[in-house]
Amino acid sequence: MNFIIEKARGWMALARLPNLFTVPGDCICGFLLAGGRSFDRSFALVCASSLSCYIFGLICNDIKDLEEDRISSPWRPLPSGRISIGEAKAAAILMLVSGLGLGFAAHPRCGLLCAALLSCIALYDFVFKSNGVIGPLLLASCRGLNVILGASCFGIPGSLPELLAMLYFTILYTAYVFGVSVEARDERSAEKSRLITGAWIAGLSLVLLSGHFAARMFFVSRSTGMLPPALFVGLAGLLPLLLIFVLFLKKRMAAGNSDTSADIGRLICGMLLFQTVYLSSAGLLAGAWTLLLIFPLAAAAGFFFKGS
Repeated sequence: MNFIIEKARGWMALARLPNLFTVPGDCICGFLLAGGRSFDRSFALVCASSLSCYIFGLICNDIKDLEEDRISSPWRPLPSGRISIGEAKAAAILMLVSGLGLGFAAHPRCGLLCAALLSCIALYDFVFKSNGVIGPLLLASCRGLNVILGASCFGIPGSLPELLAMLYFTILYTAYVFGVSVEARDERSAEKSRLITGAWIAGLSLVLLSGHFAARMFFVSRSTGMLPPALFVGLAGLLPLLLIFVLFLKKRMAAGNSDTSADIGRLICGMLLFQTVYLSSAGLLAGAWTLLLIFPLAAAAGFFFKGS
């Protein structure tokens, strides 16, 4: 029984379980912002495809970094032997095939987007991971493609405002992910020079997100003469997100405090809060509440798998 439990924990650690909670949110945002309202079979297939692609990338990442992890992170599933390299390669192939298959099962255009997403993942893991600009840009692009993948199962947004709302979210969200990805490269380093291109880019996206949310709430309040319910849902996402970011900045700037890996994990979980705020500003409260309620699950999983 202990062997089975450890094996299961090894697979969950290899797949970065806390991060997996953030993946369906990309698709939910894309789908809702494109004008979709009822989640159907195609949407479920797209979410499953997105998760498969994400897990494929994580497994390939650990396979590529195996020799480095033997020295720096010997507790990880592959260097510790909890998961064998053969098992990891087999799982990566399975995720690759299932990601493409589920995407094409949803719709041909979804399958093509999955192929583009998998191409970006492979380019990151095997070609550009060591590049300080292209690597994070590819990671951020994967998240942006994930949003578009969610929108693709609905189709082209039915109106110009919906199209602009989806594009604006994709740009802001991609910028946030890019900034976090740059910071994640140096999560155990005292080097602060990357703050210019990392934390401040993520911070700028948060400022623009906050401004967009405030402007939308002001407009709705002025039009209706009352405080919209979306205000309270959005604030429930925005305030903890800003707190997470400020605490990260404080720790990153503190002299002698070099390990920000736990803070990076919280910024990644904060993607759910980012999505919550934007959906709230668009008046899509069902989606906003869904993502807001998923956040504690991601945070709890992150605490449980800390150091795995």
